[in-house]
Amino acid sequence: MTVLDVAIGTGLVAREALRVVDRPADVVGVDVSFGMLSRAAAALPVSLVLGRGEQLPFRAASFDFLSLGYALRHLDDLASTFAEFFRVLKPGGVVGILEITRPERPLASRALGFYMGRVMPAVARVVGRRASTGDLCRYFWDTIERAPAPDAVLRALSSAGFRDPHRHLVYGIFSEYRACRPAVNRVATPSLP
Repeated sequence: MTVLDVAIGTGLVAREALRVVDRPADVVGVDVSFGMLSRAAAALPVSLVLGRGEQLPFRAASFDFLSLGYALRHLDDLASTFAEFFRVLKPGGVVGILEITRPERPLASRALGFYMGRVMPAVARVVGRRASTGDLCRYFWDTIERAPAPDAVLRALSSAGFRDPHRHLVYGIFSEYRACRPAVNRVATPSLP
């Protein structure tokens, strides 16, 4: 199996993919940031490529599995991104997307916003001893609040041509999206009398 990890970041998702396929040559990471690629290169023996999810620098039908871990909220255009994901996956290939989703219930959403916008930054300032650490925590929550709604993600996957897009929610905030590129359709040959 060949795996493409889009927005590889520090390589946490790619590390798990490497455990599954057990061949570094079969895992490729792509990221728009030189800094993130450098961090991933220091941690993993996989191929790394500079690029954007909206314009992947790979041939069509190159990968069996494509992952995107906790970066969906940073992509500009779901339609073009998912069209690119569809393009680089082989027929029968699978896309797996992990994302933190704002809770649907208002009370849970406010509680998580308070925790991530106030409690985490305060703890981070004490533990990290840097004011910028708290700012990063607040930024993280701001991006979660502005993340695309789950229904919009599922519709965009379907519109891009993926089959059976679905979402599994864990602990009320962790969304796991999965969809398949349809396998090549076989043309039925007419039977002879």
